[in-house]
Amino acid sequence: MIPEIIIIVVLVGILVLLLRHWPETETVVRQQLNVRKPLEEREQAKERVGRSVWQRVVATAGAWYESVKGWLTPGPKAASTKPTKPDLTPLKSITTTKTVSKDAEPEVKPATESVETLMSRAEVAQRGGDYAEAESCLVKAAAADPKNPKVYSRLGIVYLEQGENWNEAEEAFLQALRYDPNNGYVHNNLGLVLYNQDKYAAATREFEAAVTADDKIASRHVNLGLAYMSLRQFTKAESAFKRATKFEPNNTEYRDLLDEAAAKKRTHHS
Repeated sequence: MIPEIIIIVVLVGILVLLLRHWPETETVVRQQLNVRKPLEEREQAKERVGRSVWQRVVATAGAWYESVKGWLTPGPKAASTKPTKPDLTPLKSITTTKTVSKDAEPEVKPATESVETLMSRAEVAQRGGDYAEAESCLVKAAAADPKNPKVYSRLGIVYLEQGENWNEAEEAFLQALRYDPNNGYVHNNLGLVLYNQDKYAAATREFEAAVTADDKIASRHVNLGLAYMSLRQFTKAESAFKRATKFEPNNTEYRDLLDEAAAKKRTHHS
């Protein structure tokens, strides 16, 4: 009975002390509030202050109660801080040994596709518009035969036809020229890639190399003429378009380009 009375007296004393300081605490909080805040927000701040004070009261009273209770009643025996004994039970082995019958047939690995087969598959996929499959086949072919210029040339065309993978196309054609430097088709296609990236001077060099490899293909002269036009070299462009119309005299598009180059040459010189 006596311990309970002592606890009650202590709690009452704590409450009296806290209530004496109540106006001071509330005043400090109000001074910290922004007076320009809306009324509703200030009222919410007051409620939060009241709740925080009562929370402190309850927490303090609880702490005092536990402290006084500890003084008056003997505490339990302290638990040992020594680590517990580890479990030394051995784990069951999960390793299994696969037994192979003497009569079992040996595992047959799938045959590796040849470069020619992969390129054929890539061509079929490319014609069907499945560029991802075509690219996959050609990458495998390049891994199987890393010095085959035809593989890189075909891979560059796959990128070129998509009209967006310019960097990949350029790298593929450069790799093809590494092993076949005089291939006019590759020079022409690399020129197209560079032209589409607005690299007109570099594209002109590739088109010139393509024409040097075979000067009897009209489209190469046209490509070269367009590159000259982009560089505002209208005289050279006119000559290139003239050579193109020489090989395809009935191509109206080539004739229109020739007339355009001639007109710009006159305007440029005037």
